[in-house]
Amino acid sequence: MNRRELLELAPAIATRLVTEAGIAPPARAQGRGADVPMRITKDQLKSSLEILGLDFTEEQRDMMLPGVDRALGGYEGLRKIGVPLDTEPAFHFRPSLPGKEPKPRASRFTPSHSAKLATFNDLEDLAFPPVTELAPLLKSRKVSSTDLTKMYLVRLKKYGPKLLCVITLTEDHALAQAAEADKLHAGEIGRN
Repeated sequence: MNRRELLELAPAIATRLVTEAGIAPPARAQGRGADVPMRITKDQLKSSLEILGLDFTEEQRDMMLPGVDRALGGYEGLRKIGVPLDTEPAFHFRPSLPGKEPKPRASRFTPSHSAKLATFNDLEDLAFPPVTELAPLLKSRKVSSTDLTKMYLVRLKKYGPKLLCVITLTEDHALAQAAEADKLHAGEIGRN
């Protein structure tokens, strides 16, 4: 069975699962029990729509009231279904072609460019690598947290007005935290 056939069968499968789980829509929704009272009043619907900032005529609200009332029963039924926390979402995007598996990728925690970064010429060369690639440089003390912070602050001051990406530049706070990180790394501050 391919994905398309599975998706075509999905409504029938869902209906079967809901029926077997004992979750049935309210009797009124099945065309039985016209005397079953509505659980949501017109005033509740109107107030809810006002809170949401939506404006409908009285005729439109009268038309939507039965659907909203039915939906309430459906939501309650869905909440009764116990879904284990390790359950994957019903739809999972896998961008590989049918029948082909994607190549395994390296661990994201393994620095891939550490040899190249070990010989950087300018701090600006370190503006874009992820922390996982900067960590070996910090560990070997080829660069300090304060040096990196100063470089990033200069870049924020230079490009922030053009990119409109800075709300509040807390330069003193950033430098204090960088200095504290350098002291911690040097062993001057006890670890908690």
